[in-house]
Amino acid sequence: MLLGVLCASLSLVTFSCATAQPDPPTSHFPNALPTNVVRMAVIGDFGSGSEAELSVANLIKSWNPDFILTLGDNNYPDGKADTIDQNIGMFYSEYISPYTGAYGTTTDQPTSENRFFPALGNHDWRTGNCDAYLDYFTLPGNERYYEIRRGPVAIFVIDSDAHEPDGNTPDSAQAEWLRGRMEASDATYKLVTMHHPPYSSGPHGVNVSSQWPFAEWGADVVLGGHDHIYERLVIKGIPYIVNGIGGSWLYDFEQILDGSQVRFNSSFGALMIEASESTLTLQMVTADGGIVDTLNIPAAGLLSDKGAALIDSNAEWTEQAQPSPSHLRVNHTFHADSTQATGNLIGEISATDGFIISINENEVWRQNLPSGTLNEQTRALAPTPSPTPMVQNSFSASHVIEGENSVTIDLFTAEGRTTPPSVEFELFQSQALPLEP
Repeated sequence: MLLGVLCASLSLVTFSCATAQPDPPTSHFPNALPTNVVRMAVIGDFGSGSEAELSVANLIKSWNPDFILTLGDNNYPDGKADTIDQNIGMFYSEYISPYTGAYGTTTDQPTSENRFFPALGNHDWRTGNCDAYLDYFTLPGNERYYEIRRGPVAIFVIDSDAHEPDGNTPDSAQAEWLRGRMEASDATYKLVTMHHPPYSSGPHGVNVSSQWPFAEWGADVVLGGHDHIYERLVIKGIPYIVNGIGGSWLYDFEQILDGSQVRFNSSFGALMIEASESTLTLQMVTADGGIVDTLNIPAAGLLSDKGAALIDSNAEWTEQAQPSPSHLRVNHTFHADSTQATGNLIGEISATDGFIISINENEVWRQNLPSGTLNEQTRALAPTPSPTPMVQNSFSASHVIEGENSVTIDLFTAEGRTTPPSVEFELFQSQALPLEP
């Protein structure tokens, strides 16, 4: 199904979520979580002491995460001891323990447990050593690379820099440590964090030394920074995330890699990850609350585990009157039997620019749009690249009923786009275990 609709002058219809102003950035992330859910924030290339870093730190604190992960370059420009506290502690002192810096007080620290787990970046090594980093933090293992476990998630923090004494290549002592620890772990989800991403469409490009057999060793997600962009790629069956927009400056995209699904470099933000026994959810959020990307990873199965098609590329869609020239709404009715009204669904979409997918009037997927309630003036956060990539996600079938079902896609163009909205969408039953509603 491919729609391209000219922005004709149509009478405005009532938009079901109109008039209200967007909610604050916390709207998609309630502070109260079920006891079996672990919430973490992930930032990369952040330690500049800038106003942008402050805005991202405030966003993260509004989420009340259990802990924070970093993807390196914690302390610009040179990783020195005389800048580390103003670059990190001024923003995140309450998550660091023991904290002996100049910011915050003991009353700011709800627990003596450390809740800040960084990875080393090239700027942290720039003096030729990482002594300032090692003196500032108290971390597990040798502190350059280490493992932590929180609930259903194991996080393996590695040092991808060439200065690492135990090596940074697939045949290094560090890689052998990682393989052994990952294979020994019984965690439901295994995340690998580092600074130099194995794959990136940013100016630094691919890092061959970081291309370890992560999927073979059991990784569910691999996260890196270094390029000051956000990108989601799928390589060898697993997602690779580049998240370097934590507060320094932004880069352009250059050579676009095969497997690149989501790309964003318009503003700063942080990645929220929530993990339960059945679902790992990643959501990239801008400092002002925009939802850049959402990815649900089932505890079992892959996004490639597609079953029967509920909506295929030949489906006929009904266009509804445009609520505004920048907003198009289309609808399709599909039939589901009793076996398809349970478990998971896999959606594949190529759209310009932002979208909301709803099943039986229940929102199941939002991408490249502000959080909260939208109105007739809503625009996408950024234009999607050309050619428009196909993006995958998994979500619960809990809103599907046996019999006839309605799926609605609301499309919103970005500022400056003169071509009409377009969308291509398919929906499949998944073979993976059910997600939580």
